[in-house]
Amino acid sequence: MTNPWLWSILIGMRHLRRKCPKCGHEQLVPKEKQAETVRCKHCGADVPPKPPRDP
Repeated sequence: MTNPWLWSILIGMRHLRRKCPKCGHEQLVPKEKQAETVRCKHCGADVPPKPPRDP
């Protein structure tokens, strides 16, 4: 059985990950920039924020 603390960290990191629409590179985005468009670190394209999740 997985440690609940570790599991919560892994789930949280999943929501900070974004995939570039141009090159497909995945990167982690700081929580402070979660609602902003960021630049892909691989190709320089704009990576839009994920749409808000429904409750």
